[in-house]
Amino acid sequence: MYPEEWHPDIPRLMDHYFQNLGVDIPDLDGPMTTDLLRTRLFPLIMTDPAPLHAVMLVAASHHGRVRGSRLHAIDLLQLRGMAISEINAALEDPRRATSDQLIVAVAMMACYEALFGDRDIFNTHMTGLTRMVTLRGGLPNLGLDGLLERLILWIDANATLIVGRHVYFDKAAFPTSAVHPRPNPRKFAGGIVREGQS
Repeated sequence: MYPEEWHPDIPRLMDHYFQNLGVDIPDLDGPMTTDLLRTRLFPLIMTDPAPLHAVMLVAASHHGRVRGSRLHAIDLLQLRGMAISEINAALEDPRRATSDQLIVAVAMMACYEALFGDRDIFNTHMTGLTRMVTLRGGLPNLGLDGLLERLILWIDANATLIVGRHVYFDKAAFPTSAVHPRPNPRKFAGGIVREGQS
C-alpha cells in the first residue's frame, strides 16, 4: 500500500500517534471505559485505506512538527494525495460513501487541515462531513456504540476553535445523545497548539 522506503517509519509514526494524539480522552472514552481510540477506533481504521491514509498523514505531520520532518522518509504531499484519492474513490462506491470508515477519514482530514493545512480546505472537509452524517440519519446513527458520535463532536469543538470558526455540529441542527465537549486544543493537538492560537 505504501512505498517500500516508508515501511521502516510506519510503526514508529503510529506509536507517535498513540503517544501524542490517540490518548485517553474522557469526553471520548466515557466514565466507565478508557483507551477506546486504540481498542475500538484503530481496528476500524485498519479495515479501509481511506482512514488509514488520513491517520498516517496526521501522525507523520505531527511527528514532523514535534521532532523534525527529516526524521522519517514519508512524503507528506504524496500521502495527502493518497488520502484524498482514496476518499474520492470511496465516495463513488455506494457501499463506502457514508460508511463509518469514510466518516473517520474525512474527520481526520479535517483535523489535518486544522492543525497543519488550509482553513478553506478544513471548511470543505467539515461541510462534507456534515452531509455524510446527515445521510446516515444523524450523529446517533454512527457506529462503535457512540464513539464516532463523540469523536465527531470532539473534532468539531477543537478544530473550529483552532481555526476560528463556529462549530458545524451545533445542537439545533444535529441533535445528539452525547454531551458536546469543552474544547481542549492542547490535548487535541498533542501539545502543539495553545488555546486561542490559530
